[in-house]
Amino acid sequence: SARAVDRLRGGCREMDDQSQSRLAVDFTNCHLAKSGLTTYECTSEMSLADCTKPMVDSAAALAFNAYTHFYTHAESMCFYLQSREFQRSTE
Repeated sequence: SARAVDRLRGGCREMDDQSQSRLAVDFTNCHLAKSGLTTYECTSEMSLADCTKPMVDSAAALAFNAYTHFYTHAESMCFYLQSREFQRSTE
């Protein structure tokens, strides 16, 4: 997702819990959109709880489970995507 990649521009090493959580929301929405499923609004003005609460209420909490998965892997995905972006920029 372009939004997720934009969040990476600040750098992975500086990623705090809030940044990691918001990155996980972006990855979740990207994954859900690619699957043709409902995505969830999450603006910078919204609290993280406001972003994720509707995910908990999704069918079988599918969206929240995806968010939790992406949260735990956000840092490694961050480094992977930065590496891909670097490779693309040098080709």
